[in-house]
Amino acid sequence: MSRTPSKEETAFPGWWPQLVSEVIVQLPRPGDGQGEITKDIADGWLKNGGALKKALSEALLPSEPSPTPNRKKFALLEDLGVITIPDDYVHATRIKDFMKKNQSKFYSVNKNITDENFKKPSCILKPGDKLHVRVFHQVDSGKTTSKERMEYLEQQNAAIYVGVQGASIVLEQKRDLLPKSMYCASYDHLSRLPEIENNRVFTSVVDVDSDGDFHFCLFDFNLVMDWDHAFLGFSEHVSSVKK
Repeated sequence: MSRTPSKEETAFPGWWPQLVSEVIVQLPRPGDGQGEITKDIADGWLKNGGALKKALSEALLPSEPSPTPNRKKFALLEDLGVITIPDDYVHATRIKDFMKKNQSKFYSVNKNITDENFKKPSCILKPGDKLHVRVFHQVDSGKTTSKERMEYLEQQNAAIYVGVQGASIVLEQKRDLLPKSMYCASYDHLSRLPEIENNRVFTSVVDVDSDGDFHFCLFDFNLVMDWDHAFLGFSEHVSSVKK
């Protein structure tokens, strides 16, 4: 059974008549010299009450806030150019061979960076491959994850994941171009990374400190990061790269 609303429920609030009165006063009038309204214009509004209501609503009601655009989180920091995989490159012994020639050039090297621990990167490099390498960094003031960074690499067509082996080539051929006071991670998919300490999964990181000393280290894939953690992006330069 329906009921009749009470007088209090149907009454307009006390400020309403004052607003209606003010709107009437401010309506353009014939002969007021401010965009004179004519009978034809008035007849048009009278025949289209819906449009009149819409126009009044747009004029009197606050507009809906514009949706906040997605914040830019990452950007290009350095373009390192092209690296070429040397003719004597052997995937199975790459890290051992690299350390034999270069370990003395580092201030520190994580002992867990070995061929055995990082034997299955997504992309197995071979002699003669050429890759375009870029360094990206975080420009947002908050925290970001490895997953977000890898999604960004996909968007930049820089998601050839060459793991620690690719990072070692960068260190050999582009070390002087690497940004200082930044960690530069060489990412790969979780299934390709080793569990080393307490089931934590690590990705390889190149670090050049403010004094110019080089470090070859590991970073927990699942930790959040901020502006001082950059990341390497590898993209195909010649169609010979085997994914």
